[in-house]
Amino acid sequence: MASYTALCTALSVALVVLVSCAHATYDSNVINRCPQPSEDVPIPNAHYYTHPRDCKKFVSCSYGLPHVLACPELTVFNDEVMACVWREGPHYKGAKCEGAESKEQPSVCSDPETKLVAHPTICQRYFNCSDTSSRDYSFLEPFEDECPYPDLFDPVALRCVPYMEARCGTGAVVGQEPCDYVKNQCVAAHCEPCYSRAPSCIGKPDGPNEHPFKLWTPHHVVCENNRSIDFKWCEYDNDTPFRMIFSPEKKTCVTMWEVPREHRGFRPECLEDEEEGYYITPESDKVFYRCPGAEVFFCEEGQRFNIENQACTRYVTEEPKVTGGMAQEETTLAPEKPVSHQGLPTEEISTPAQVEITDAPEVTSGPVEVQETTHAQVKVTEGVNTSFNPVDVTTEAAKTTTPAKGTQKPVTAAAGGGVPNLFPVHHNGQ
Repeated sequence: MASYTALCTALSVALVVLVSCAHATYDSNVINRCPQPSEDVPIPNAHYYTHPRDCKKFVSCSYGLPHVLACPELTVFNDEVMACVWREGPHYKGAKCEGAESKEQPSVCSDPETKLVAHPTICQRYFNCSDTSSRDYSFLEPFEDECPYPDLFDPVALRCVPYMEARCGTGAVVGQEPCDYVKNQCVAAHCEPCYSRAPSCIGKPDGPNEHPFKLWTPHHVVCENNRSIDFKWCEYDNDTPFRMIFSPEKKTCVTMWEVPREHRGFRPECLEDEEEGYYITPESDKVFYRCPGAEVFFCEEGQRFNIENQACTRYVTEEPKVTGGMAQEETTLAPEKPVSHQGLPTEEISTPAQVEITDAPEVTSGPVEVQETTHAQVKVTEGVNTSFNPVDVTTEAAKTTTPAKGTQKPVTAAAGGGVPNLFPVHHNGQ
């Protein structure tokens, strides 16, 4: 019998992920039921089956050869789900173990006239003697059934009723948590555990409460009399593109600007030495907060917070009108005394329209000539570098300069102009 490298096989089934990390050994005495390699399939798919002499072991196929591994303690191998399963789990009945004890109890439905019978020890369960369907893949016994959570079975009315109306039998256990109902338990792999899907409300106040395993997320649970009545998600925020988050502090859904930054939120913080007033959040100029307290407010649609005016301001931009080749600004007055929905004063300011200049100055060769005009157009001589873009400037009066003999002077704009002095002045070589 040859030994091979240990294989760690993860098998998930029925409430538990069972992991076998024992040494896999090749056993030539085990009947080989492994898929064999072929030209079409050189590496067959993984395959597992129960050891023929010990159901606490199983055979793992590798390249057509059987390798024996052991299941974890208190488990046996089930060929139907190809996994190790708990002895007390719902899949144990499908395991091929000689001498396995049957979990079936004497039927309460021996009387053919009996239809419905209350469970003697569990108030939410009952026996339906007309239901002969298989219970192999559940935690229920033959003929056993269960009310939907949180209803209970009334032995007098012989039906499931709301838990506040039920009259349970003496000594019967009343399930309060969602996971007390076995129909909420997982019976297959890739199933989110019950405690994660349906958290308990035991000891929590009535009303919305945080999900204990999904804090600071949209998940939350609605509690009533220690029962988890509903499982909800927060809606999307009307003022932001984000879904709201359930706050364990406020017990309600809040915006991202009310979630602490350590929980991936944007809640602002007021510094100790920060003056009283309103401030813009770093994430958006449409959201502002008040110090002290860091209470968050939102501007209305089309508004931004103006920190100088301490108010939400509406900006209106009009397209510039072009008259005679020159752009003219047009400002639209805002309505009088608008007020934001937060009760803060609001101002209307028109952004300055962008002025488009269509008349570019002409660059030619020849003597320097500066014309007196509202917008000075500068013409340079042959010796002056004309690679820069001429600038359109406004001057009160233009001056004409004639270079003296033996000197080179730059083109200079009149007072108030914006033409840069591009070249140094040299007088007779000095």
